[in-house]
Amino acid sequence: ICKLEYVDLYLIHLPLKFIKGVLLYACPKEEEFLPLDLKSTWEGMEKCVEMGFTQRPLGSVIFPPKRLKTYSAMPRFPPAVNQ
Repeated sequence: ICKLEYVDLYLIHLPLKFIKGVLLYACPKEEEFLPLDLKSTWEGMEKCVEMGFTQRPLGSVIFPPKRLKTYSAMPRFPPAVNQ
């Protein structure tokens, strides 16, 4: 799709999942959020590292410190960056 040989750094940006149609620039109500399985998301990103799609470690953007601590404890590819 992107026609790239690799991605330099693969990041999760704003780890939230909304109901379809919710405006991200509005202030969403709690009931507009959907459950998000970050563990599966992170494992999928790890597969991209293993397959050589990204040359550097994984990271995150706007990640709550509590969640970041959880993923830092994961043994395979802990977050290298949190912007």
